[in-house]
Order: sequence, then structure tokens, then C-alpha cells
Amino acid sequence: MKSILKFLGAFLICTTASFAQVGIGTEDPAESSILELQSTDKGLLLPRLTTTQRDAISAPVEGLTIYNTTTESLEVYELSSTSWKRLSKEENGTPSLTMYRAMNGANLTTSSNSTNFDQFPLDADDVTEIDSEYFEVVSNGKIKILKAGTYSINASWATRDLESGSVKYIFAVFKNGSRTGYMTRGVVNLPSNDYFGASGTFQHVFAADDIVDISYFIGNSANNVSGDLLHIGIVKL
Repeated sequence: MKSILKFLGAFLICTTASFAQVGIGTEDPAESSILELQSTDKGLLLPRLTTTQRDAISAPVEGLTIYNTTTESLEVYELSSTSWKRLSKEENGTPSLTMYRAMNGANLTTSSNSTNFDQFPLDADDVTEIDSEYFEVVSNGKIKILKAGTYSINASWATRDLESGSVKYIFAVFKNGSRTGYMTRGVVNLPSNDYFGASGTFQHVFAADDIVDISYFIGNSANNVSGDLLHIGIVKL
């Protein structure tokens, strides 16, 4: 008889608990919550994973939440985009890539016909800021886009001794080997050899794993000029 009563008591407790809110640190959890935690000296510790460990999760469910130790941020899985979103200031900001190099007069290759473009001589060594969740520098002027979306690309190029006369210049963006658009193009006419620089911007929708090639054409009669300052910037909008 005592065994039956104990069983009924345990059953009633479990049944009641299954329909009630759970409170840890409080005896009166909010009615709209399934779980409420209260503490003045402790916190909630979520699973801590690296990006590699996170990506190894099989079929993550919508809303799955972790702390990513690689990016040092909370992340939640979004099913509609099949990607992890940061619950942090960086996610609400602007993932970006910045590359910069002071040439200090070193040679910059220039082309002599409009079908030949030269890649911006900026590689991984020239990165000053990068969000590695969105960008991967492949080689000179080549960047892999890691997440689909709309991106704004800007670049600047300067020389210390562009030749006199009429010189055509073009900054172009190639996607997966095909010319996709121009950041700027024009003709400059200098009375004598002098400093010259130009910059431009191009906005485009890219797919994940697209290779972006940022190149320039300078219609200089010489094979090279003295470089001054170079820059590439990409921002996810």
C-alpha cells in the first residue's frame, strides 16, 4: 500500500511539473516563461564551440544558440538563410575588409592596351581589418565572398609619376573571371609627369564562394610607374 501511495505521489508531482513553469533561483517564475533564472552572482553558461565545431553540428534546428569562441560572440541558427547569425554588436554593424599598402615609389605595373587589366597588388599581408566569417583573401586583388548578400566595393590607386598627355584609366570588378562592372573610368590629361590618383565604388549582389577580382588599367606608355598608395575596401550591406 505504501508503495502505491509513493508511486501516486511521484506521478502527481511529475504531472504538475510538466504543466508548470520552472524557476531556478526563484519560487515564482513568470507565467509566460517555461524557464526563469534568477541570480545576483551567477550567469547562464551556453555551449562554447569554435567555428569548426559549430559547422560540424548536424542539421541545426531553427533558433539553436551557442557561444562561438572563435568570433567571441553569441550566435543563433537562422533556418531561412541556413546560416548562423551573431547576437552581438558586430552582427548589427558592417562586416568589412580593409586592405592598404604604401608603395613608397615601388614599381606599379601598367598596361598599354584596353584589354589587359592588372590586379591590385594587395594580398593577405596588406589586410588591416577583416571579418573572416565573410571574406577570404585569395591572392593579389582577389577576395572570396563567404556569405551571400549585397556588398559595396571601393578602391583607390595612386602613382607619383604618371606621364604627361592623355592617359585612360579604369578600375574594374571581375566576378568568377568575368568582368562585372566598373568602379570608375576616365581620361586624365597632365601637362607634365606628376602625381595622380583615382578612386571608385561598385555595389553588387554576390553569392557565397564568389571570387571577386579587383583590377585596374592605366593606359601609360611605360610598363610601370612609381606607386604611391593603394587601398581596397569591401563592406557587406
